[in-house]
Amino acid sequence: MLHLFFGILGNVTGMFLFLAPVVTFRRIIKSKSTEEFSGVPYNMTLLNCLLSAWYGLPFVSPHNMLVSTISGTGAALEAVYVAIFLFYAPKKQRAKMLGLLMLVLIVFAIVALVLSLSPP
Repeated sequence: MLHLFFGILGNVTGMFLFLAPVVTFRRIIKSKSTEEFSGVPYNMTLLNCLLSAWYGLPFVSPHNMLVSTISGTGAALEAVYVAIFLFYAPKKQRAKMLGLLMLVLIVFAIVALVLSLSPP
């Protein structure tokens, strides 16, 4: 019972962390510019969330569904942040961030594929 309680408490705390950039993205949308902000942290957090969500899936690591739910939610939020950043970024910065996003997705796909195909 305590495990579930602290797991849910951790998810609530994690949600606040994932929602922290909302202020930054309101500013980006309002000014229609990424200003001096970097898109790297949002891409890296996306990778972290994707990998953690994968780890929490029942067929990968049983009894870690709370990890998968908060990480999946975080991945969705980070994907929105990255999309907003790409929309408002200048062309040169957009190209760099798109390249980094592609790298993030490729790394995740490789990890998921290797782990899926490797014996237990």
